[in-house]
Amino acid sequence: MSSKNLDRIENRLILHLSRENPDRSEASRLLEDCTNWDYFIETASKHCVIPLIYKNIEKDFSDKIPQNIFDELHTQFRDTSTFNFFLSAQVISIIKALKKADLDILAYKGMTLAQLAYKDISLRQFGDIDVLIRKEDFTKVKETLIGIGCEPAWKATEKQEKAALKYYYEYPFIYGQNKTLVEVHWKFIEPFFAFDYDTDSIWDRTQTVDICGKEVPTLASEDYLVILNSHGSKHFWERFSWICDVARLVENTDIDWDLMIRRAKKVGSLRMVWLGLWMARKTLATEIPDEINKKIDAEPEIEDLGETFLEEIFAEEKKHQDWKEMAKIHMKMREKIRHKLLYSKRLLSTKAIDSLFLPMGRPQ
Repeated sequence: MSSKNLDRIENRLILHLSRENPDRSEASRLLEDCTNWDYFIETASKHCVIPLIYKNIEKDFSDKIPQNIFDELHTQFRDTSTFNFFLSAQVISIIKALKKADLDILAYKGMTLAQLAYKDISLRQFGDIDVLIRKEDFTKVKETLIGIGCEPAWKATEKQEKAALKYYYEYPFIYGQNKTLVEVHWKFIEPFFAFDYDTDSIWDRTQTVDICGKEVPTLASEDYLVILNSHGSKHFWERFSWICDVARLVENTDIDWDLMIRRAKKVGSLRMVWLGLWMARKTLATEIPDEINKKIDAEPEIEDLGETFLEEIFAEEKKHQDWKEMAKIHMKMREKIRHKLLYSKRLLSTKAIDSLFLPMGRPQ
């Protein structure tokens, strides 16, 4: 890795200790050379990989870092674990209520991805709850959530709510005294991104994960892989934990690669999948099947895009702030002309739609 930002010892240490099985000799050498521990902690926390780093250090390297740094890592890991279990209880309550109302629901990202990909809900940092519903069920879902103590996060009029259902992809609620954000989705990404994933078919191929002794329904691994890579690409892979999610999903679940490729091609996101896998391979030495590696390496644009994002991942200032520049890069990630054109058309109409129908703002 030739990037100045990636060559920094502390950043290389973050990358290495985020692996599932870091090389002991390389990790020991990087730990010995690390001097700016404040930067290390701050950056690892910003990229949401403290749990991964702590677990590896606790297992093999606790004697190689200052005691106060180990204590800080332990404190953050403990706090993350406690918070994750609390949110897990909340998502179980939400699923129970919606199922009782005879409504279909899938939990995704958050604790379900942590359990599926990391095999441990304490190893992934997250701060909200994401669920997928059928769009036509929204009114009943809203009534059910309000019945268990949720409040709409938007103070929307009836007209605005209808507009959100027509033009947007999710609706936020606030749950409980701790004000947990619950994002109720009927699509995965904002419509302007031209990621028209067939959510209707998702309900025919779900799986469950065990969360605190309860079976929680979630996405199939192939759907997860397409969606995670498309989400990361939309946001220019600015958070390293998103790459870790892709890596652990590939390493710890069975992927039907032919099926995944068909689903990605259908929405014009195969290049985004290859990009995320390239970055996981580059930063975390993720083992990917040879036939998939060949497809990645044969795809134009992947290495240039990947190097660009890795150059900026630890940068203090991001280059891609102007919306025109962002749009140019987004289109470079699409392999089909029709999806590039659809993205352009929708992007130009988004600001007008927002100003007319969504004055309550967008969740971040």
